[in-house]
Amino acid sequence: MFGSSSSKRASAPGSMGGADPGPTGSDVWFQPDDTFRSFCALLEAPAVSHAHMALIGPEALTASIATYTGALHYDHVAEFVKLIANSPCLWASIHPDAHGASDEGRQTLSSGAPALPSLRDRADQIIQAIAQAVKARIDLSMRTRQNSTGWQTRRIVSHWISTMLSNSQNDVSELADSQDLEMPFELQSLKGLPIARLAICTGLLAGLQGAQVQWEKQARLGLDVRYHVKLAEVGWVAAFGACLEIIDALNAEEQLSAAVMPLHCAVQVMPFINSRRLEALSGDILLRIVADRLLLPIESSQLLHSLGQDVKKGNDGKLLLDPSSITARRLQTLQTNDAFRTIAPLSRILSGTLARLARKLSPEDMSARLFGVVTETKDVASTDATNVMSSLGPPAGGDGVALLSAPLTLLRRLHAYARTLESGWWSGELATCAESDLAETTKPVTKELWTVFKTILFSYTMIFDSLVDAVLDMCPSPTITIPAPTPSSFSSTTATSSESRWGPASTSNIPTPYLQCMHAVLSTYAHMYWITSTFGHDGFDVYRSVFYSALDVIGRDGEACVGVLEAMVPHLSYGPDRLQETSATYFMLVSEQVVALLPSEIIKGLVLKICRPYLGNNTNKDAFESAHSVILSIFAHDKEVAEDLAPFYIELLISIFPSQLSAGQFEHAFTTVMSAIADRDDALAWWGMELLANTIEQERDQERGPVDVGGAAGAVATTALPSSSRQLELQLVYAAQISTVNLVLLRSVLDKVRRYILRYPSAPMTLVGLVPGLESGKPSSDRDTAGASSSTLPSSTISAPVTAAAARQRLCEKAFDALSGLDASTREEGLRWWLDNRASFGV
Repeated sequence: MFGSSSSKRASAPGSMGGADPGPTGSDVWFQPDDTFRSFCALLEAPAVSHAHMALIGPEALTASIATYTGALHYDHVAEFVKLIANSPCLWASIHPDAHGASDEGRQTLSSGAPALPSLRDRADQIIQAIAQAVKARIDLSMRTRQNSTGWQTRRIVSHWISTMLSNSQNDVSELADSQDLEMPFELQSLKGLPIARLAICTGLLAGLQGAQVQWEKQARLGLDVRYHVKLAEVGWVAAFGACLEIIDALNAEEQLSAAVMPLHCAVQVMPFINSRRLEALSGDILLRIVADRLLLPIESSQLLHSLGQDVKKGNDGKLLLDPSSITARRLQTLQTNDAFRTIAPLSRILSGTLARLARKLSPEDMSARLFGVVTETKDVASTDATNVMSSLGPPAGGDGVALLSAPLTLLRRLHAYARTLESGWWSGELATCAESDLAETTKPVTKELWTVFKTILFSYTMIFDSLVDAVLDMCPSPTITIPAPTPSSFSSTTATSSESRWGPASTSNIPTPYLQCMHAVLSTYAHMYWITSTFGHDGFDVYRSVFYSALDVIGRDGEACVGVLEAMVPHLSYGPDRLQETSATYFMLVSEQVVALLPSEIIKGLVLKICRPYLGNNTNKDAFESAHSVILSIFAHDKEVAEDLAPFYIELLISIFPSQLSAGQFEHAFTTVMSAIADRDDALAWWGMELLANTIEQERDQERGPVDVGGAAGAVATTALPSSSRQLELQLVYAAQISTVNLVLLRSVLDKVRRYILRYPSAPMTLVGLVPGLESGKPSSDRDTAGASSSTLPSSTISAPVTAAAARQRLCEKAFDALSGLDASTREEGLRWWLDNRASFGV
């Protein structure tokens, strides 16, 4: 095959001596020598000679192929690549599923032969060798052109890449497909999959991707390989597409086995391929085989199936999960599984496939692929998003819809496993115990369990990420909101159960399948929030992007919002108290974002009931803050229920400040409430302001100590100054309401603010020794003022007492800031008040 060369060359693979010119007159290319021809003869040998190939050793074999492929003279590259792709001896191997078989089981060609390598190991050797050859070929090509990176060098590399791609198209799989008697059974079982071709293309693309990354890191110094990457991507997609066509023709059981090797190659390069190139692949078969490869090891692991039985209490009362227990062994098996170890790239492949399908298919076709075909028993299919979304749940739908055909497609599987994982973890004592309650031997196992949990959450988030982005792109623009029907036009006979219970809600022109997808994402995340919450109140960056983007779509359709919240109701009462708190927190996170479109009935009958237990209890900080965020969202969106809710919530805010709310939180909450009710009811707004003013006076009375301060402009002669800052903080909040009240209340509010300011004299020196707790801004150790009693509030929420001068300054600043927020109807009155009193304020 390879002719002799008259040049004197070193016999070792990779020797760069010799003077035979290349296409550009260079002497850097390798010409065939005796060692090379012996190696080629071994590659041409039948499969029964695999024992001779084994004598070379994996590392030496990889180095030989890399060196020859990268340095071989261009006249011989085509023949050598054909030889690699079609060598029965090189590709004699066992199927990946037999990777764990014994050596005896792997000696399939002759009883005395060494064990066959796995097909995965052999493919990895070729991929690594070709990737190394890419770097060598680029370096040598530059040397032939005196280290030039111009178009001639790029053309030399392009010619080599084209030669590699074109001469690997026909590979050893054709022999296997023809049932050649000299082929081992393992190769025959490949069903004609061009694994050798795919391995060569994968190595070529991997090497070029690495070269491109290096080129970009070096500020684009060196050879620009972007065109070469594109060339290799086209070749790789063609090879992978050929595999998909063969897999698509197999039955379901054969598909799972046949997809192992193509996907093993795909995870190494496919996540970095331009998405436009991947559109040539069949999205349906790719979605199916990647989903199976990704999810089956997790679903079949039964990871937490026996957790309850494996966890026991030791003699010291601490929980034991033995490293040799069934749960620990299942954990180790899952972590060592090849598919689980490549879960990140598999998730990216699946995510990209979903995104391409979402952008390519109609909403109905996309729904069929993600949820299966839903056959309804109604004569007319309902377009209610709530009914459609019920397909995520048990096999029977609500509202007269029976899911006669609901195959376990992708989003169903993700949702189902999230529920399984949640129920398995929370059914045992490990979920509710503190770390101090664990035995030392248990901690490493639980740490690994949590690593798996977070890995699964990351995988789900990667899968959802591109899907949500694609749905956002495909939503109608602009989105048209169709208002809820008026009570007079609303018919209870045609309403769904949700509408009958909560009243009509608005709809939109967003296709129902898109809303169904977002519902699936949010419902699945509901069962994983116990994992998400370990990263913080609303998870990590990518999670937040997916979560709030899904809410952005759902939040444009009132009926969809109602459907999402209703679907989570059964989950709120499941499991121990700690899980119920976690579930309620997630429910409130969702409610806060969609409350603008919710009917008043569901807010009163469901949302507020969930929030109520957490409003006055900050034991669970996340639940406490979420509950208050929901209430404030109700006021911010001016919901009808806000007027009835205001008296209760204002009293609650005052009662829990400062024990559970910081000064900033209290001011924000009170201002939000007053802004909402001031436009609705002046009487209610006045009641709220008076309640705050009365609280200030009560606080003043508790700390009252008569002091003659000779206030400016005939101000109050006898006043009381606080020994703590609660009174001042309440006064600051009162002053902040200047910009929220209407003109009819403004004068009385301004008058009270003036009196509060003037209570604090501008000369703090006169207070030293007279006012308890106000000496140099620090509490006094000698508190002997008649009629005064000290009450120190928790230091975590109340700051140290301040001087009277500092208090006056803060009140003036707060009032001035509030004046800047006045509108045209109140600005004149506010400015006049400030100009009339600024002298007395001392500013």
